[in-house]
Amino acid sequence: MQNAGSLVVLGSINADHILNLQSFPTPGETVTGNHYQVAFGGKGANQAVAAGRSGANIAFIACTGDDSIGESVRQQLATDNIDITPVSVIKGESTGVALIFVNGEGENVIGIHAGANAALSRRWWKRNVSVLPTRQHY
Repeated sequence: MQNAGSLVVLGSINADHILNLQSFPTPGETVTGNHYQVAFGGKGANQAVAAGRSGANIAFIACTGDDSIGESVRQQLATDNIDITPVSVIKGESTGVALIFVNGEGENVIGIHAGANAALSRRWWKRNVSVLPTRQHY
């Protein structure tokens, strides 16, 4: 695959817990789902992986918790050839989690726990982008 350039992505990392339901529950109601999966996600992680799979050389500035989810996500990003050098591990914090409900019509509702993503700020960008001078910044 031809190299599509080099990019720096700054964004969130989550463990997405996805439950497919025929319809969304109303307050106080319990609805049984018909499919459940856990996937790595987060807007930033999704963009970094998509750009990397299109052939771009990607560095990803992000934060994970010091938990097993964070370790798994970092390993998967590295497997996807994403430069995870600028991914910071936040001690004592959990990796972000998204609870995603998808109804039979494909609509979704999402609740998140930001976790380590809440530590991401301009400071992380300034601290990390200087060590990645050959990439365009988005």
